[in-house]
This record gives sequence, C-alpha cells and structure tokens, in this order.
Amino acid sequence: MLPISANTEHRKAVFSLYRLILRNTLRCQNLKDTLKLKWMAELQQLFRGRAKLENAFQIQSALDEAIKYNEKLRGLSNGDQTCFREIISRLQHNKSPRSSLAVLQQIVEAEAPKVDPEEKKQRRQLASWMKLYIERRQKSHTLPRKAELDPKYVENVLKSKMLYERAEKAVRRLAEKYSRPSTARVKSVTGTMNRLSVISTPWNKNIHVTGRRGVFLQRDSHQQYIDELNQMRNWEREWMFWLQKEQEWENLVTGKNGKDWFLPIKRYKRDLAGRGKEVEEKTFWHNKMHYAYFEKLKPEFDEMWLKSGNNLARMRQFMVLEQMGPFTDCVDGSLGKLMREHGFRSPTRLSKLGIE
Repeated sequence: MLPISANTEHRKAVFSLYRLILRNTLRCQNLKDTLKLKWMAELQQLFRGRAKLENAFQIQSALDEAIKYNEKLRGLSNGDQTCFREIISRLQHNKSPRSSLAVLQQIVEAEAPKVDPEEKKQRRQLASWMKLYIERRQKSHTLPRKAELDPKYVENVLKSKMLYERAEKAVRRLAEKYSRPSTARVKSVTGTMNRLSVISTPWNKNIHVTGRRGVFLQRDSHQQYIDELNQMRNWEREWMFWLQKEQEWENLVTGKNGKDWFLPIKRYKRDLAGRGKEVEEKTFWHNKMHYAYFEKLKPEFDEMWLKSGNNLARMRQFMVLEQMGPFTDCVDGSLGKLMREHGFRSPTRLSKLGIE
C-alpha cells in the first residue's frame, strides 16, 4: 500500500492549500513586504518539514494548523490586530535555519536600506564643506581646537553659517565680476602650432561655431601636416648628402647635368607645401567665421551682461532690506535660494538634502 503522501488527491489538496495561503499572503495589505517574505519563508519551512509525514493523525493536525494560518491572514486583511500579533510572534520565535536560501536572500535585499547615489554624493559634499569650514575656523582660533564640538551646535548653528558664508562669498565675486566690462571675446585655443578661435562668453561657456568636432578635425589635420614636415626634415638631414653624392657620380659617368635623384623629394615637398597651404586656409576661414559670428552676437552678450548686473544689484538691495543673515534660512529662505530666484547659480544647492 502506498503512503498517504504519495496519494494524488492528497497531494492536490495540500498544494491547493499551500497556494491559497501564499496568495492570501501576497494580497494582504496590512503586512509590509519584508514581513510578507518572512511569512512566506515560514510557510515554506512548515510544509517542507512535514512533507514526509505518514501518520494520518499527524497529517490532519498539520493541515488544521495550516488552515488556522490562513484564517489568521484573512483576519489580518480585515484589520484584526490579534491576528497580526500572533503572526509577528510566530516570526520572532522562529529561529530555524531551514528556510530557502533564495527567500532569505530576498529578505536581505528587501530589508537593505535604499541609498540614492546622488544623495550619498551630496552628503559627502556637505560633510567636506563642514570639515573645511571647521578646520579654517580652528586655525583662526574662532573655534576650540582641543575640545570636541557639540553635534547639535554643528548641525543647527555652524551649518547655517557655513552655507551663508559660501553664498555670500559667491555674491562678492559676482559683484567684482559685474563691476568690470563684459569679458565676452574671441579667444585662441591651442593644442598644436596653429591657433583656432573660439567665442568665449562671460558665463564660463565657449561657443564653437563649427562644433567641437570641427576644432578637433582642424587640430588633427594640422598636427598630421606638422608630423610629416618634421619627418621630411629628418630624412633630409640623414639622406640628402648621399643623394648629392649619387647624383654627382651619375653626372660624372654620363657627362650630363641631371637632377633625377632629387625629383622624388622635390615632388613630395611640393605636395606637402600644398597640403600646408590648405591647412592654413582652413584655419583662416575657421577663425574668420568665429569673428563674424561674434560680431553678430556681441549686442546680445552686452544686453545679457547688463541684465545680469541689474539682477545682481536688485538682489543685493533685497538682501539689505530683508536683513539676510546666516540663520534666515530657517524663516524666510537661504541666500542660495535667493540667488536662484534672481537667475544666478546657487553655490550651496544640495537638492537631495533640501538645501538651497
């Protein structure tokens, strides 16, 4: 006679009950995802641990226990806190290591704190700013060097002062910048022996009329020409003497005044000179195009420069009227936020940390 665990109808009933409990676990809205995974691991351990039972009374007792678990899940779905406490106590007292490794791995991944890389980067940036600020104040003897600073004082006082002073320093730099004439110009960028023009704006941005690839190709072609020119000069220093000797011997034997030995090098020099002239013409037109485009954009640059200066003057007046200081970020907003509202980049903005 086959054991009861091998009976087809019995196996169907057990698997149906197992799937029903798992389905109710997944659909339960009052359990967190980590608790769901733990509870599923508990169910898996329960059913696998009793898969080889042969005694009918033990099998019936195990099925009754599984049905009770299903009733607890249904009660938990309806908001019964007693069922919730029973499930939690069951999970806390279960210390058996027989759960599936895959389920345990899912539990570890689900319970691991989700760390945003950008937020982590900004926290390191803030810590670096604070460390540098404290070290400089300790060197100037405005902060104690030997005594440990109170963390609450650092968080609530020094952080606000540090952020305000960084923003105030940026405002002073902007004031110095806009007190001078506009720095929009056509500047030369090098990399090889030829100079290529690029439009430089006062806002730390370069405008490439032909695109960055155009500058790269122009540099590359000029560098290739220079390399071949140097190779040709080195070859002349090494072999021209022997060419002259061979030509003199041939003229002596034939009685002619020929220059056949010099024809290949003359032809190569002529081709190289033509290529060099082509590179120079392309460089000339490249630079001329940038100068022409700059003359067209210069009125727009001047207008933007004037508007930026007016925005800065208006912002500084607002700072005086509102009495902006190190701790106004707790009430009216930080200086960095004010700079962004007036069209300037905030030097203290850490968006993931809520710092403007």
